[in-house]
Amino acid sequence: MPAVEIRGEQEAELSSVLVPRTVAIITNNTNCERHVQYYSTLEKYFMANNWIISDTFDVDMVVISGCGFHNMMLEKVKKLLGDLDEANFAGELVMTGCIPTTHAAEWKKGFRGTLVQLSGEASLDEIIKAQVPFKKLQPVNILKPHHDTIVREEDRILHVKVADGCIRKCTFCVIHKAKGKIRSIPAADLYRQIDAGVAAGYKTIFLMGEDTFAYGTDVGTTIIEFVEEIAARHPQLKFQFGNLDHRWLVEYTDAIISMCNRGLVQQLHVGMQHNNDELLVRMGRGGIPFSRIYEAVVRLKQACPELYLGVDIIVGFPGETEAMFNDLQAFFKDEPYIDNVQHNGYSAISGAPAAEFEAQVQPAEIAARWYRLTRTLKKRTAFNRESRNSNFDLTFRETRDIDYLFVKNSVVELPSIEPGALKQ
Repeated sequence: MPAVEIRGEQEAELSSVLVPRTVAIITNNTNCERHVQYYSTLEKYFMANNWIISDTFDVDMVVISGCGFHNMMLEKVKKLLGDLDEANFAGELVMTGCIPTTHAAEWKKGFRGTLVQLSGEASLDEIIKAQVPFKKLQPVNILKPHHDTIVREEDRILHVKVADGCIRKCTFCVIHKAKGKIRSIPAADLYRQIDAGVAAGYKTIFLMGEDTFAYGTDVGTTIIEFVEEIAARHPQLKFQFGNLDHRWLVEYTDAIISMCNRGLVQQLHVGMQHNNDELLVRMGRGGIPFSRIYEAVVRLKQACPELYLGVDIIVGFPGETEAMFNDLQAFFKDEPYIDNVQHNGYSAISGAPAAEFEAQVQPAEIAARWYRLTRTLKKRTAFNRESRNSNFDLTFRETRDIDYLFVKNSVVELPSIEPGALKQ
């Protein structure tokens, strides 16, 4: 039989099958559950396409999975790029995640690699000649904690993203540019993920999104209806909720209390941001006075004292006076209901409206206020806690202690079952 001559692309494709290529996936954030799910799914994607995952720069390709919610995250990526240059990395370079969009102006100054925006992973399929396209993969639902964190069997959590995007444009945020408007994930897909988790023995579901309680607003349903349907299918499940806008806390107070009283809801995390109404309006989060927001907090915690309630806070937002900050600090000094505070110093991200506001607070003053609030919060911030019990705490140390992290062995698979197979 005559030999078959193989040339060009055929030769390259055959070589990639016989000699697997290597990739390093590197992230700048291990705290955002949606981002963790994304970079873990990236690792699953490359493994499905027969790439070897490495934790060094001695690879064919480096993929940066970049979070862009804060300029601090940009600095981590810049440090990574500097380290790659110092190591004389000459392979393929790809950057994906939110940061190609959130900090687009930065990459226009010069980036030698390929930018892959969220929902644009088809271009990554072309780059690596993927046999298994990214969009064909089910997302990773089990997010591995920090390597020395011990998670009890009863504390295992299944992470399910219910939607992409959001319904508002906060003046300090550019994530909506990367994620777009709210797009609820079809219920059938969510049922399939949750059914698989139940089959694997999971009893706690963490529902996540940019604004988790906005789920369904684009398709004529609500997050409350969705949770009630899941609870009817699997009465043993408990629910934790990622980010939700404070408007939903006010709108759904009675429904949340009802679910809490039936043992369904364990945790909420609310984007409170500040206690000053003037600043909330400037942040694009006005419309509901803070007094009403906090009234909902009090009602919830008095009716459901076991509910673990976390909030986000920003210090140093443009226009925040010393008196405003002192009032915020005084509020948290004696506040008895909020369990966890994730407080961030304001970041003037290029492209966010607030970056052009007058009365910008100087970075040194923002840092000083942040440290002062850290002391006031005591054990209510992960910066002051020795033991880590919350979902956020599990990965907190990695992001605080290092500039970036190689992603490796992050994938834990669920059993594959037919949709509705466990419907009760």
